[in-house]
Amino acid sequence: MSKDTFIALVQQHQGLINKILFLYADNAEDRKDLRQEILTEAWRSFGKFRGEAKFSTWLYRVGVNVALSFLRKNPKTHGDFGPEKASAGHGEEELLQQVLQVLNPVEKSLILLLLEGYDQQEISDILGISPGNTRVKIHRTREKLRTYGIDRFVE
Repeated sequence: MSKDTFIALVQQHQGLINKILFLYADNAEDRKDLRQEILTEAWRSFGKFRGEAKFSTWLYRVGVNVALSFLRKNPKTHGDFGPEKASAGHGEEELLQQVLQVLNPVEKSLILLLLEGYDQQEISDILGISPGNTRVKIHRTREKLRTYGIDRFVE
């Protein structure tokens, strides 16, 4: 596939990349660096894209893998957020953003994919984990969110 095809597909799925950046990078400089790493790795891997999965699924998987590697190289600290703050009058979107800060990278990915409407098999394929492991991780993440009182986001 050509460079023009790649550029068009990436532009078409820019929102997906932005969601990954939002979840895994806390500031504009980190988002810029992570975007560059995602696009570089996606271009490097594009020749291996066989079309067996949707391009968005493939791009999400590349993006998450790059983001997880980025976090290992650049560990970040999480904000102080506990169950007692969940009822402190925050709007739902702000509350979700704060709780996402305390989730580990895989949990963040699970929540994003569930909110996007992916089923467990698709999530398993994207994250590269078994369907059974996916079910367990979703259950544990929902339980964790229940402690914050916001499990309604992923019911």
